Amino acid sequence: AAKEKKESQNKRRNALQNAFKKDESISVIGRSTHNTSVFKMKMTELAPEMTKVHSLEEYTNLSSEDKTKTTYLSIYGTGEEAKNLIKKLGDFSQFPNLIAMSISGDLNIPKAIFKLKKLKFLSIGNDQLEISPLIGKLTNLELLEFKYKYYTLPNEIKHLSKLKYFRAHFKISYDPSALFSLTNLKALHLEVNRKENLEGIGNLKDLEYLQISHEHPEINQLTKLKALKIERVKNAPFENLKNLETIIISSNTIESMPESLTKLPKLAFIYSKNLKRLKVIPESYGTMPALKYYFDSYYGDRPQISIPEKLANMEHYVEYSSN
Repeated sequence: AAKEKKESQNKRRNALQNAFKKDESISVIGRSTHNTSVFKMKMTELAPEMTKVHSLEEYTNLSSEDKTKTTYLSIYGTGEEAKNLIKKLGDFSQFPNLIAMSISGDLNIPKAIFKLKKLKFLSIGNDQLEISPLIGKLTNLELLEFKYKYYTLPNEIKHLSKLKYFRAHFKISYDPSALFSLTNLKALHLEVNRKENLEGIGNLKDLEYLQISHEHPEINQLTKLKALKIERVKNAPFENLKNLETIIISSNTIESMPESLTKLPKLAFIYSKNLKRLKVIPESYGTMPALKYYFDSYYGDRPQISIPEKLANMEHYVEYSSN
């Protein structure tokens, strides 16, 4: 019986995911349940082809024509080879059409990068935790990404007025008045400690995608949001998010799903992730006009919860236990 139940859950989960991905009544951003989707879309638009230079040999094999054609350069190195690779790359004048760059490994960020005025995309995944104030000179950046480490951002990021996509995979330290002055942002993935101040996030009026570690009352001012992924929800002040199509909640503190979500006329997909303390889904969830998909996923066992009959009978309601 347990095997049959798991097979049924898997089948319903797959049907939900496939239907949701193909549902053109929901915007492309609204169908983005993971930040990777949002940022890959933008990357493909900016520079669809990547040139990898992950060793001195790969650099040596590049012809002059290859370097001229390169718009997206990914560089990686470790140890002594990393230092030699940076020397070979020099001021990047060999790559006149460069608009996107990814740097990772043991490579220190060469100052020459901050002179590349054409750069629209920069991904940093190295061990250099203090980001140079010179980053503020890259005024054409549209997408900025930090990987792997705890970075400290300089206030000079406030000069990146064209920035539309910002992603930090791990926790960062920043000045809210600088980060939240970037009012052209459309997508923001921000991992922060609870003590970090989110005051000013309400300034990001054009934000359509937000992935954040905890709630703040100003999130309710982001009325263009289409997708929200959030942890540590308590009060859920989201009743003004009238354009929200997708929400992913992975808090383990709430016992009842927030009533504020039932006031959102476009909310089509709710993904409650590992809500181990959840006891009740309010009756009002059964009458939400746009709701088509509800995925309740958790690890291990959880006591039976109270679910509205209309919700439980919805075609794409799935309760899924990952045992």
